[in-house]
Amino acid sequence: MTSIQETSPPRLYLLDWVRLIFLSLIFLYDAYAAVWPGEVQWPFGKAFTWDWSYNFFASFSFAGFVVLAAFAFLAGYKKGKVQFFNLLVLLFVGVIAVSFWEGGLKWESLGNEWDIYHYLLINAFCIYLISWKPKLKWILGLVGISLFLLPWKNYAADFNFSIPIQRIFTGICLQDGRGGWHLFPWIGLSWVMYLFGDITARRPFVQIRELVLWVPVLAFCFWNWGAYSHPPLSLGFYCYVFGQSNLNFWIHMLPIMFLFRVSTASFVQKIFINYPVLQWPSHLYMSKKLGLAFLTHIVVCSVFAEFEAFFQTSSLRLEIYFIVILPLIEGFTRLLDMLMVRIRAKMA
Repeated sequence: MTSIQETSPPRLYLLDWVRLIFLSLIFLYDAYAAVWPGEVQWPFGKAFTWDWSYNFFASFSFAGFVVLAAFAFLAGYKKGKVQFFNLLVLLFVGVIAVSFWEGGLKWESLGNEWDIYHYLLINAFCIYLISWKPKLKWILGLVGISLFLLPWKNYAADFNFSIPIQRIFTGICLQDGRGGWHLFPWIGLSWVMYLFGDITARRPFVQIRELVLWVPVLAFCFWNWGAYSHPPLSLGFYCYVFGQSNLNFWIHMLPIMFLFRVSTASFVQKIFINYPVLQWPSHLYMSKKLGLAFLTHIVVCSVFAEFEAFFQTSSLRLEIYFIVILPLIEGFTRLLDMLMVRIRAKMA
């Protein structure tokens, strides 16, 4: 995920709130994983902040999908152009970040196995493929929808694909419970959300008339809500999330899409304009530079992971760690962005 040059239409303040909440949950989850690596079952009662955030996160364990959907939606909504320099810088930072996450500056770790970082890189290029060739949005959007209609895991088993190939394209759970962001169908989510953002830019939320159509959809979704609740607090978390059916996924994603749509409503925007204090998530660099913030959090958490014994032996230290981790990610993201701006200015 990387930066889209922001143009009109205006910033969607409600969407920034939604994205920041889910992004913060992801960062806190990874922060805990960094200092409790390899645990079969991560313990409770070590820090109030962790216990509270996990209990909230448990009902929204699809947070990663929400952040990805928001990125693609905004790319289509804003119709931004590619900032190729940003893409190259984020690729470089991403290589460093992933190597640190694997236990230090280990370049060979990048090719050890397929993981979310490899998926996100391909996802970014796929999003920008549409931004370079806007006429592809309808074709790729329809392809994206079709990807969710086919049983890819069954196809992989029928054709006896190797484990590495399955991890990349269709996903497979390893013995320790690890899974990954496989390409099919998840690359389709970005294309669908990009098209949804493009449609929303041309036809924003129309209040009462559209709300009447959303009510039965939302009622059905909330009636069947809960498939992602209470994921295992261990490496099995990933297979739990990716093992849900496509129907369960869309039951949980459609209310998020409603929030994306209603963010464009004039009465919602007026609330934030009339009360500027509510706009503070939109001013955070974690909101404005999402891709950079995501990579920054990997490096920050990896550094703290080197002191895991120091935090594990004290609840107070762990509590302080959880309190400062988000401000640290915000601060380092701001610093890196300033450096990128200076480098671009010198190269101009």
